[in-house]
Amino acid sequence: MDQDIDPRLNSADPARPTPATLDALVDDLVSQPAPRRHRWRRPAITIGSALLLIGGVAAATDLDTYLLSVPPFSTLAEDTVRLTSGLPYVSVGETDSGEQCALYLDLGGVTDEQLAAANDYWAAADPQEFADGVESRLDAIPTTDEKEWQAVQDQILDDLDDTVPGIVWGGAFPGPDDPYLGTISRVCQDDLDSLGFAE
Repeated sequence: MDQDIDPRLNSADPARPTPATLDALVDDLVSQPAPRRHRWRRPAITIGSALLLIGGVAAATDLDTYLLSVPPFSTLAEDTVRLTSGLPYVSVGETDSGEQCALYLDLGGVTDEQLAAANDYWAAADPQEFADGVESRLDAIPTTDEKEWQAVQDQILDDLDDTVPGIVWGGAFPGPDDPYLGTISRVCQDDLDSLGFAE
């Protein structure tokens, strides 16, 4: 019968795979060495490195752009970190006498624990107590900008020494693991007004 011929012919076809033939084919494929792919490794590494470099530059640019958009409007020196808040301070120097300002600090050579302690201290510091400490270092008020700046620097180092023992001014060229005060930035209300930052 016609409907029986096709199945019989198919079952008798010598090219028809049998389970044994399929097993041999699979075993043969598995036993072959994997195709070599290392020729793509070098271009992939090169492309990956280029993307990483571009990403790093973009991230640094974005960070610098952000830092320039918020007080104290300055980028960070290499290997320094900025404390998260500014300390309110009323200037007694000749240029900004009586002006409401804020002091921002950049530290270097500090451990994570020292950074956390310095952040906590600076965020909770009493502005009046700090100002009294600065004024006690001056002969007269108002004073010159240079004398005020030196008194501010000395007071900050004295105050931070309790939380970051051995901290020095960055100009002393400390070692890589020695804590130092790298930058003091002062931003006053007239600076904010000129930049369009209203309170």
